[in-house]
Amino acid sequence: DRFAFALTGARVIAAPGRVFDPGVVVVRGGVIEAVGAEGKTAIPADARIFELRGKVIHAAFIDPHVPSDRLAGKKPKGPSDEEEPSEERPTPSARQTRGPADHPIAAVRAEERTIDSLMIRDRVSDTYRRLGFAVVAAVPQTGILRGKGAVVSLAEGPISGRILDAENGHFVSLEPERFDFASFTRAAYPASKMGTVA
Repeated sequence: DRFAFALTGARVIAAPGRVFDPGVVVVRGGVIEAVGAEGKTAIPADARIFELRGKVIHAAFIDPHVPSDRLAGKKPKGPSDEEEPSEERPTPSARQTRGPADHPIAAVRAEERTIDSLMIRDRVSDTYRRLGFAVVAAVPQTGILRGKGAVVSLAEGPISGRILDAENGHFVSLEPERFDFASFTRAAYPASKMGTVA
């Protein structure tokens, strides 16, 4: 039988306008089995009871679009005139395919999966949890055909045990990769929105 526990005594916000104070939340095997008012909600005999008087229990939020780079702890990109010095910029991926007129198209990553290289820093998870988020949809951040995202829990522990959906959605963007005037070696086709549409 799966391990069960009951959270009792806390103010439970089950949904907007649906509050139990004090309430009970029964969880078995990581799944919520029952939510209700204390005294009216049955607590299984095998459940471990946690008394949480003075606390508030509420449903967590899901962030539907978090760039995988952000989860890895990288600073979000600013406007092009505020970018970091070119020597600190990451080099483009060595993976390239060939496109029309023999142009290299590094922006086509349709077959890639975010989950294969996803890394979530503990400090990033902690920040999201403090804001009330328990689950995020990690999305690829670069390219035109960007590949597949993933839905993961922000709980502690190895990433392999937190995957809720390994292939969630297919991401496409018409935003070309930024042109680096300091290093023409980073220039790649397409370099304009018209080129991405083509």
